[in-house]
Amino acid sequence: MLCWTERETGGTHMKDLAGKTAFVTGAASGIGFGIASALAQAGVKVMLCDIEEAALAAALEKLRLTNADIEGVRADISLKGELAAAAEATLARYGKVHILVNNAGVGGGGPYGMWSDAAWDWTLGVNLRAVVWGIEIGFYYFVGLAVWEGMSVPTALLFLVVVNFASLVPFTIGGIGTIEAVVPVFLISSGISP
Repeated sequence: MLCWTERETGGTHMKDLAGKTAFVTGAASGIGFGIASALAQAGVKVMLCDIEEAALAAALEKLRLTNADIEGVRADISLKGELAAAAEATLARYGKVHILVNNAGVGGGGPYGMWSDAAWDWTLGVNLRAVVWGIEIGFYYFVGLAVWEGMSVPTALLFLVVVNFASLVPFTIGGIGTIEAVVPVFLISSGISP
């Protein structure tokens, strides 16, 4: 698989992803599984992360038939500790991560106005907080450790992909938009060119 990247000179060029490592949330089904499958077919080592244990096992079984270098970790990404544990499991398995895909997203718990507090917490946890934590954990575990190893940040993390399909839940869109606006500022203040 090839992707477009920016050159320091301002032009673009293609970059081969084979041999890189990806961490994908919401990877057991739907668009997350599609992303994980495409990356695996391109020679990317992929850690699939999902809360649905049976669906994750089925996804792994399907991808293993292709001889892809894949592994899975079950995590409720609405809980920061579980997302951090999934990042640690990914590093233990692959050593480094180059591609982070924050894909997981959920719809609420019934018609608007009928949601319980638990449904609100779950939806905001997955669609908003997990995106924030994914970025934070991604920088701490994936970029931070690589910088300590002497790698440059662009080498350490090729992409920070915020996909999260919060369009199912309109109240989280503003939060995601804010995150997408703040991340480049954070990168620049950290000496990283986005």
